[in-house]
Amino acid sequence: MVEKKRKTWLWILGWVFCFPIPLTILMLRNKTLSAAVRYAIIGLAWATLLLFAVSGGCSRGQEKVADEPSTQEQTEPVQETPVEETPEPVRKRYELSGAELGEYGTSIVLNQNTDMPVEKRLYKLPAGKYRVTTTNEKVSAFYVVKDEVGLEEGNSDYPEILVYVGDGYLLTAGDNDLNGHALREVAVEVASDESILLPTEKDTIVVEEL
Repeated sequence: MVEKKRKTWLWILGWVFCFPIPLTILMLRNKTLSAAVRYAIIGLAWATLLLFAVSGGCSRGQEKVADEPSTQEQTEPVQETPVEETPEPVRKRYELSGAELGEYGTSIVLNQNTDMPVEKRLYKLPAGKYRVTTTNEKVSAFYVVKDEVGLEEGNSDYPEILVYVGDGYLLTAGDNDLNGHALREVAVEVASDESILLPTEKDTIVVEEL
């Protein structure tokens, strides 16, 4: 009885999960049908099973591809942040010549009401630190002076003088440096109450902001 129940369950499982197997067994045992018919039924059963298996696999593969977003859709374009180049500060440059006043020059006359008046040419630049050079192949001189006229004690004939700030400077662009006294460039600081003095018309300097 137990063996009969076991066979019954095997037949049920066979028909549910793989119907061509029990169908093949029945066709091989059937003697009423011709061999050609039996083998045709068996072949049709197995072909049907194979067709279902293949179509089901393709369907699952298509669903998987549909569910997975494409790499092209997932990848968002990377926007490059433009790097803004910080412009270098524009350094002002002044070319001063004792031969002309130009935009920054002022002429003052010391001891004007005497028999020896003296003209001085002062050049007023914004307060700051400067690098000073010259294009003169020989020698150019300049001084930093106060924006005021001083009075020299004990000199009643020609009392008016300029108030100098430190020593003067000698510059050259040539080979003769006067034994080291004339330099290629110097750095000076000009205050808001100071100006640059060029003592002669031959003196030319180039003043650049630091």
